[in-house]
Amino acid sequence: VHERCTTEFAPDGTPLRLIGTVQDVTESHRAQAALRESEERFSKAFMGNPIGMGIRRLRDDSIIDCNPAFQRMFGHPRSQLLGKKAAELVHYTPPTSRQSVLEHAQRREPIHDMAIQATNVRGEVRELLMSVDYITLSGEPCALASFIDVTPRVQAEAALSESQRRLEQVLGSITDGFFTLSRDWIYTYVNDNAAQFVGKTVGELLNRRIWDLFPDAEGSHWHQRYQQVMDTNEPMRFSDHYEGLDVWFEGSIYPFEQGISIYFHDVTARYKAEQALQDNERQKRVILDSMSFYVGLLSREGTLIEVNRAPLEAAGLTPQDVVGKPFW
Repeated sequence: VHERCTTEFAPDGTPLRLIGTVQDVTESHRAQAALRESEERFSKAFMGNPIGMGIRRLRDDSIIDCNPAFQRMFGHPRSQLLGKKAAELVHYTPPTSRQSVLEHAQRREPIHDMAIQATNVRGEVRELLMSVDYITLSGEPCALASFIDVTPRVQAEAALSESQRRLEQVLGSITDGFFTLSRDWIYTYVNDNAAQFVGKTVGELLNRRIWDLFPDAEGSHWHQRYQQVMDTNEPMRFSDHYEGLDVWFEGSIYPFEQGISIYFHDVTARYKAEQALQDNERQKRVILDSMSFYVGLLSREGTLIEVNRAPLEAAGLTPQDVVGKPFW
């Protein structure tokens, strides 16, 4: 309770009466205690937060408070940060973002995860996500801003993007076909040569299911090969003839966590040369065996390389009996 007491006196100075009041201030004390407790909680949450936090007075853009994480982020002690203009620390990307921040402040609209840049005391540019809400301190409108340093993530994403770009350049420049399929049979990467091989563009293949594009191939030996590599997680080499284009090719299927990759190259010229050689050998054999006189081919060392059928039949021998052996 809060007590007040006054004394009334007669003209000659004699005390006449005491007038007192008693006021129940329980609720007021409770409210003050709750306010102190709230301020203490805010102070602890503000100062102990691992996320950089700062309070900016809207009237003059001055920083009036900041937590230790904010100090570490910008590389300045608290004494050097207080009173500094926020614009001296933060660089907006693009610059038009600053105008957006000011407009949000005028309307007291919160900001969530705006990408900005800040330069610390070492001159390092840090990538930050800024969120802003608004409070009133000592009758002054202020902005409470929090900053999350995402520089490592941004750098990692940039490095990954550059790595993917270089990989796509390499895969796109090779003269062989290369493509990848997800475990749901979706094309996830196709180079130009692989697309040209099936008579389509890269855009017509990417993010499409292979069996929807080529329904006749579902259940084929190709499907079985791809499925086997996915199931066993073991790579496979192959050679095959694509009758639709009369093309021979060889390649490999490799498993990876998200699916399979297929690398192949056109060996039609080699196969046709080998076929031509085999045809020539068969024709030569037919001609030799049609001769009734004895014909043989010797090496410089006198080893029998080839012989026609006439002398073999006459001697009751087979090619295995004489070919590769000295003639004399």
